[in-house]
Amino acid sequence: MKQFKQLVFALLFFWAGMSSTFAEPVVMRSTGVTPLHAKAIHALLTAMRVTNLFTAVISNLKTSPEEKEFAASFMARTSDEEIYMHLIPIYAKYINEQQAIELTHAYNSSFMRKMQGHILAGAMGKPAPPLPFFTPAEQAEFRRFQSLSSARIFNDSQAKIGADAKTMWANWGRTYGLSVRDKVFATIAKGTEAINKSDDKPGGATFNVERVGISYVDKFIMIVLNSTLKLYEADKHFSADLVSNGYGNILLPTNIVTQRGIDEGKASLEASEASAERLLREIDTLFKQRIEELATLNFPSKADFMQDLESSSVNVYDYLIKLGEKMRGQVDIRRRILSFAQSRLGETKVVDGKLILSTDADVEMYNGLVAQYNALNADYQEFLAQRQSKERGFLNQDAKPGTKK
Repeated sequence: MKQFKQLVFALLFFWAGMSSTFAEPVVMRSTGVTPLHAKAIHALLTAMRVTNLFTAVISNLKTSPEEKEFAASFMARTSDEEIYMHLIPIYAKYINEQQAIELTHAYNSSFMRKMQGHILAGAMGKPAPPLPFFTPAEQAEFRRFQSLSSARIFNDSQAKIGADAKTMWANWGRTYGLSVRDKVFATIAKGTEAINKSDDKPGGATFNVERVGISYVDKFIMIVLNSTLKLYEADKHFSADLVSNGYGNILLPTNIVTQRGIDEGKASLEASEASAERLLREIDTLFKQRIEELATLNFPSKADFMQDLESSSVNVYDYLIKLGEKMRGQVDIRRRILSFAQSRLGETKVVDGKLILSTDADVEMYNGLVAQYNALNADYQEFLAQRQSKERGFLNQDAKPGTKK
């Protein structure tokens, strides 16, 4: 019976490598299997009950709960026919059409059906059951099976079949893993878009996205989107602060020709600058919290997910840092304009909504400041447009050139 055990348990060999589904893929050459040959191999695989074995092995992988869940997700989206279509070219490389027909007949014998039931019971992760009782007729079937040249060829090919199948599973598993990853980031993008579009809806910004169906992947998505929602809310509060501070009205001509207007403008600048710095601190905290929460998750290919997220986060963080720099630049130019207005207080006035200055030199100096202001504002708006940001513009009013009285 030793030779028999080697033969039948070789059926399980092609499941080797399932725990390394994210290995780098190696493309296998096409074998050019004819339809009749493929049909014969399909019948053999059906007689061998490979899909039952596959389900049993996947259900009892000796691996982490996360990898088991990933494998279960893979199985739920994989049909028996897909499994056959992946295995047929492998078996067809070593077993010809006639041999497959002969082996199929043997595997449909009473003896082999009993033996396959024994193998399946063992594959379910339970203690190995005792070998079933075989009648004299069934034992004769096994002896006939041993005498078949196709059985010897099949047995001798097991190592090669197993190696090819391992490569195939690595390819297939990686492809599925990449499809899950793509769905994750597509879901995050959809959720982010929903947050951005829900600004005017009752209850404020929110998101509702379809779950992937793998618990640790869905947790990953929710961590990222909840962080994005908090970031969006922080930005909304910042924008509201700017409005309440009167930031957009600081440089109105009527506000820079009086001491009260200049003082209020300076106070607005101080408050708005503090709001901007608070926003940047919130951003920093939110991104740190996101990474910390994601680091608590366990899942296959975690390094790949984290690397993609790190790259995405770095890009977003870089954008927000540059945004802060541009905001500070606009605060600074406003402060310089207010300083100029303070130094010329009593020498300026407003006529028909226009700022009137006393000398050509003052006009040139003030208009130079306005030109810098407008250049910074144009740069800021272009920056937002390039990034397709939903940030509101800082300016409700544009600074206007002055003239000589």
